[in-house]
Amino acid sequence: MKKRNVIIISVLVVLVILLTSYIVIEKVQSRITNNPPGTLGNTPGNLQNGGLFCEDDGIVYFSNPYDGGSLYSMNSDETNIKKVLNGNTQFINSAGKFLYYYDAGSTSGDGLGYVFNSAGFFRYQKKSKTNPKYIKRSLGTSLALIDNYLYYQTYDTGNHMSLYKTKIDGSDEQVLSNDDINPSCVTTGGFLYSQPNSNMHLQYWNTVSDSTSEILLEDVYQPVIDGNFVYYIDVHNNYGISRADLATGSVTQLIDGRVDCFNIANGIIYYQTCGDEYCLKSANADGSNVTVIKPGVYHNINITSNYVYFKDFYTDTPIYKIPLGGNSVSSFDAAKEAVK
Repeated sequence: MKKRNVIIISVLVVLVILLTSYIVIEKVQSRITNNPPGTLGNTPGNLQNGGLFCEDDGIVYFSNPYDGGSLYSMNSDETNIKKVLNGNTQFINSAGKFLYYYDAGSTSGDGLGYVFNSAGFFRYQKKSKTNPKYIKRSLGTSLALIDNYLYYQTYDTGNHMSLYKTKIDGSDEQVLSNDDINPSCVTTGGFLYSQPNSNMHLQYWNTVSDSTSEILLEDVYQPVIDGNFVYYIDVHNNYGISRADLATGSVTQLIDGRVDCFNIANGIIYYQTCGDEYCLKSANADGSNVTVIKPGVYHNINITSNYVYFKDFYTDTPIYKIPLGGNSVSSFDAAKEAVK
């Protein structure tokens, strides 16, 4: 055999080995392994507020409205901001090597049918250049990761909402309920919820057995569990904020006056008032030390280890922020500057 042919064959063999090795490495790296017990994809307070920010292992993933809601990442101190994916991301969950999120769909098509066909739930492998994988193509209103299942609400073509679950690899999809059940208030082994079309009593969904039980006879809206307490908008307290001790069932009214949304972290409640007074306020977890943060109407209150982020109800930008535990308001300019 001529020397030239030997060289060509040797090069081809090396290329085949390299290609095979690359394929094997990609498969190993993209393998979906089970999450450890107790895994939750985001905090209940963030998920109740659209899940636009999600912190995991010191990295914050967020929906950047300066870039149409595209997915970005940064350190918890807002350094090293990077674009991760295009899209209109909401309900961001993170665990292990993967992100799970809802993409609300492009706004550039014509009609609801276009949005329905482009919107859906996705899984994306962090630190990879692979495309995100569809878990379900559907219009949705929530997404929560608990252990190794994703729980989400979707609309069908008849505009009817149902609760689904599926494994994190997209298999074993099941319809859990045809009722309006929001799984955002995640906790170990399940989630808390109330049904707006029913008596609105606080319920617990056991995600191990997919069984339900009533745990509080109060009428509850947007529950957020924090430690041994569940905080909620109290329907019978003029839609103020109350909290219930999960151990004793005792209820304490904390905030009078109508509240549109709230979140809680580090013993502080951040909430939006409406009615006679429109402003973002904070209070201690026992309802004391009420402080006005910013007059106006705001929503999407999301919290990371360093900051509280919120948006004007009528416009997507700017994003406002305050230090966690503080009340000095500024705009999240770094998110705008990161858009190229």
